[in-house]
Amino acid sequence: MARRARRGAERLQRIARRADELGELLGEDHDLAVLDAWIAGHSGRRQGAQRIIGRRTAKDLRGLIARRRRKLHRRALRDGRALYGERPKRFVARVDEAWAATRRD
Repeated sequence: MARRARRGAERLQRIARRADELGELLGEDHDLAVLDAWIAGHSGRRQGAQRIIGRRTAKDLRGLIARRRRKLHRRALRDGRALYGERPKRFVARVDEAWAATRRD
């Protein structure tokens, strides 16, 4: 593969990897949001003779979830700015340039 095409492919792979990592962060945040909602809805409730989850345990878990989500939000914002921080036209042009470089021989 020609040098220019290889560099273009590497740039596209880097963009794709960053987008994938950002998606993973956002996916983890979503999973935690769903878990937090479930805990909120089931704390203190009983199923038969047993509690589904105790109030104190729910409070502790929800605190840990909130702390993790804040960390994820900071990372996602930082990574999102790094990936998409430029104007949309410039981002598209950069991707187009990298793609075009992979198509040249």
